[in-house]
Amino acid sequence: MFDVLVTTGAGNVPMGGSDIWVNNFLENVYLHLDYPIVLLIDGRKPIGFNPDSIPCQFAFSKEQPLLIEPLLRNARKIHFLHNNYYRRDALWEYKEKFHTLFCHAYIKEIINTNVDLGLDRVYLPTTMDLQWEQDVMNQCKQIVWIGCNDGMVQKDFKEKTIQIPNYYEFNNNIEYRWNTDKIGYAARSETRKCFHFLDKHRGYAITDWMGYKNLKEGLTLDLKKIRFYPYNLENHKNFFNLDFTIFHGCYVNEPFGYSIFNAVDYGKLPILNKYWMPRLNYKYRASTKEEFNKMYDVMCNDFEVERQYQFNLLKKELLKFNNKANWIHRIKLTLNKK
Repeated sequence: MFDVLVTTGAGNVPMGGSDIWVNNFLENVYLHLDYPIVLLIDGRKPIGFNPDSIPCQFAFSKEQPLLIEPLLRNARKIHFLHNNYYRRDALWEYKEKFHTLFCHAYIKEIINTNVDLGLDRVYLPTTMDLQWEQDVMNQCKQIVWIGCNDGMVQKDFKEKTIQIPNYYEFNNNIEYRWNTDKIGYAARSETRKCFHFLDKHRGYAITDWMGYKNLKEGLTLDLKKIRFYPYNLENHKNFFNLDFTIFHGCYVNEPFGYSIFNAVDYGKLPILNKYWMPRLNYKYRASTKEEFNKMYDVMCNDFEVERQYQFNLLKKELLKFNNKANWIHRIKLTLNKK
């Protein structure tokens, strides 16, 4: 018998933080499981995909559709490393096998971000079906919240949700130094990432092309001074070496914030949302576009000793999430439960 692990992405063409999490899982956890697995990648094979980048048996649902039904029928359990955001009838046929779901972002929180930001509608990276998410979560025996912050999912499913935050290894440890007032942005172009805060600022953005065009035209943003880089792995590797000091990490309802950790690892100074790690008394925070602009001015006009202090304070807190061995151990115990 084997278990099926469902995800929306994995391998050498990651498209976001959830794909990075899945790759870390495959590299560090899957060999410690008490049973064989098959990875079901729910989608099409991306351009440039290397099959050798995945260390276990796998199948793409859109490339090998005839394999999916017998795969699910013969599976012992079905786990969701990253669930798709809209209904999958083939999976639902075997809902009695649903066991563990790892929650990277909660749709119920995401679809309400326009209210928080004063926008007339939500700009989403893909179709999102709230009922599908709730159905799967109700059916699963346990839910794992990967956020470093408390999430709404913990309140809605408190009897079966545990929190195992993601981890981040600081491998660059570049020293902070103020040398420019340019801003860097490294996330999807969607409402909850507050891409529109870049309006009239100067700097760089590495993001998805479609979301970038939609937001730029839908909100009539002035991005003449923002240099755009299409998201891909190679661009992402080089992005944090560009000449910006300020990092826009002011995301709403952000579970973990891999790009925030990445920015601090490269010596950048972020502006954060007021509710991201709220226990930390970090100065440079905002929750609206107006507050973001004011905080940008505050940061630019602060003494360097103050900016250095705030950077050190933030990095000290983020370093608490570098315990990879503990992360592996807790994930392994969770998935090995009967």
